[in-house]
Amino acid sequence: MVRGVDTVQTRDGAVVIQDSNARLSVRSQRRGGKGKNVPNPTGLFNQLKLGGKKAGDGVHEMFQSFERESPTFVHFFKKENEPKNRYQSEILLYDKTRVILKEGEGDYYHASYVDGNDIPKQYVLAQAPFTADTEIDFIRMLAQLKPEVVILLLKLDGDEGKHLFAPTKDESKTVGPYTVKTDDATKDKNFDHLTISISGKAELSKLPVCVFSSWTEENKVPLEDMSAFFSYVRKCVPSLKGREASQVIVCPTGANRAGVWMMYDSEAERMKTKGRIRFTDSAKALRFQRSNTLDTQEIFDQVIQALLAFAKAL
Repeated sequence: MVRGVDTVQTRDGAVVIQDSNARLSVRSQRRGGKGKNVPNPTGLFNQLKLGGKKAGDGVHEMFQSFERESPTFVHFFKKENEPKNRYQSEILLYDKTRVILKEGEGDYYHASYVDGNDIPKQYVLAQAPFTADTEIDFIRMLAQLKPEVVILLLKLDGDEGKHLFAPTKDESKTVGPYTVKTDDATKDKNFDHLTISISGKAELSKLPVCVFSSWTEENKVPLEDMSAFFSYVRKCVPSLKGREASQVIVCPTGANRAGVWMMYDSEAERMKTKGRIRFTDSAKALRFQRSNTLDTQEIFDQVIQALLAFAKAL
């Protein structure tokens, strides 16, 4: 008598489950042949253990793949968080990678973690504060994360930066329970460098802020200034090495300009230190972790152009 055997589908085709007592699942015997490759419980267990992994690891990987394809936005759409999203109908925020605030009222700020080349959560892509309440939450976030540097992709003295730091040396402002002081400020043609201190409910001193003040358009990358700003950041922060929340990158949307700079910075650093580029993989990883980044062909092309120029100059 020929016993029925179960199979599971792998990348290399169908694999027989080695269990002489395994029965065909009811689903696999349904009329019409539907579900022929759906394993029974024994088969599923073996499938999750493919590659010598524990079944629990297989479940975790399976869930991660599902979550990437079907991200959730529960906190973004919560009623109480709607006033904290500058572009409620345009720029979304994934639940999985959002920055969760730990101190103060509410845990929501419109910002996402994004992995670097070798460091998980190396970058934080953040929406610029646009109200008094979001300004308080932004300072809460900085006090919590303690980044190595804050990157502003906007004009600090324009409308986009009015709820950010004071642009003048020794100028202070009160932000809720915090006092935010600009300890130092230098201005170049296209870039600014500030040193910020936060006191009050939390303490944070000598926080470097690099401002790409010539970047004022969402769909136009200032190609001629990208390499110079990359060097400028490292000149202002010579100790920059990378860790979790190393760079907080801020733009009006928290996605468009910030996503471009994150891609450029990470790939330029990879080229500089390792002599190679992984643009496609990095772009996919970025879009899995931060919604609405690299959204147009036009932006995609400009990032590639900027990186090609950087590579030629090495």
